[in-house]
Amino acid sequence: MIAEILHALATSALASSAAILLVLLLRKPLRARFGAHAGYALWLLVPLAAATVLLPAPVRIASIAMIPAGAVPLASAVAGSAALAPFDPIPWLFAVWLLGVGACVSLLMLQQRRFTRALGGLVAFGERDRTVLAEATAGCPALVGAWRPRIVLPADFERRYSVAERELILAHERLHLARGDAQVNTLAAALCCLNWFNPLFHFAASRFRFDQELACDAAVIAVFPEARRPYADAMLKTQLADLGLPAGCYWQSSHPLKERISMLKQPLPGRARRALGLATATALVAAGTYASWAVQPASAMSAKEAQSQAPASSIQLGEFQNVAPSENISYRSMKPPVYPVDAINARVGAKVIVKVLIDAQGVAKSAQIEKLELVGEPKAAAQGAIPDKTALKESFAQASKAAALSWKYNPGMKDGVGVEGYGLIPFDFSTHECTQQDPCGEHKSEPPATDPASHS
Repeated sequence: MIAEILHALATSALASSAAILLVLLLRKPLRARFGAHAGYALWLLVPLAAATVLLPAPVRIASIAMIPAGAVPLASAVAGSAALAPFDPIPWLFAVWLLGVGACVSLLMLQQRRFTRALGGLVAFGERDRTVLAEATAGCPALVGAWRPRIVLPADFERRYSVAERELILAHERLHLARGDAQVNTLAAALCCLNWFNPLFHFAASRFRFDQELACDAAVIAVFPEARRPYADAMLKTQLADLGLPAGCYWQSSHPLKERISMLKQPLPGRARRALGLATATALVAAGTYASWAVQPASAMSAKEAQSQAPASSIQLGEFQNVAPSENISYRSMKPPVYPVDAINARVGAKVIVKVLIDAQGVAKSAQIEKLELVGEPKAAAQGAIPDKTALKESFAQASKAAALSWKYNPGMKDGVGVEGYGLIPFDFSTHECTQQDPCGEHKSEPPATDPASHS
């Protein structure tokens, strides 16, 4: 369980790191071309990429027992390793990660508590119950809190700002409130805690909040296109605070003020360009999310699962008892074997295990029969003769070896490098008349068609 959690965390961290690098690369060109909203929307790729890799991976069939060439038999290897258990670092790594998450959460909670305490007493402002006036002046205006965020204004709000500036500030904070930006920032802080070991997340969090402020600025200016100057004056009048605010939004925060003011000088894109920008960002997010899922190593489907999904009359990969796999490899491409015509006429099946030597490139070099058992007794053909069991076994053996040699494989891996080894491939040849209770028993119905293609 712990190993699975760490694997999921590492996979998610790699996917989200790649997404962060892509967003950092594209956010500025996208913003310059289509406006601040497009650059901000692109950040949706990061949490989606992190979550998508936790979904079930593309499925491949994996039912080959890989025995590395020249290896000690599995029973001997297990007996030899039981005397001394190797050191397992997984629990220790998990404990370190948990300690880091706890420390990061504690630090952010401390920052939030310090910020809210520094505000002093809060009194209602105006007729809106979500807008309050603080005793302090530094760090405000701000949207504070995650569960029920409130707009917090400085004590000298009405003295410091003009009527036009106050209107712009309130429009800015109400837009943050309506969009749920305080909750979004809380989620970003949580992701930083889960990935405390990854410096990319902490840098990306500051860039994300900056793009968020730019998008909010652009939305306010779109409503008040003639208020660029008082909007910039309001920014310059705001007093900064050195306290962090994980759950909330600053009016000015610690973002580069010069860049925010310079963005106010840029003409806003038209409605068509904004729509095109959001469509472009959406397409990039969708493509990146799908790519993060598609590049996962394919998950294995056991032979039993593959058999359960195959038609009852087909030639199926089966499982035998006492076939203990030491390492799973998988099929890259496979064409089902041809059901021997004489076996169809005799209404008999077979269980076959083929031992295949697979080289480091996944090509079968040789094949030999490891085990072969007929299922059921041969029946008399139309001419009345009962086929010879030896000939039937030879037909099944040739069909199995020909199929196994024609397949392409993903070779076994050792330290990230393909290695040559033997694969044990189980086949289960069965006709329509074969069941688990009565394998290829006596039935009165006609035998299946003799066309081999219909049984593949």
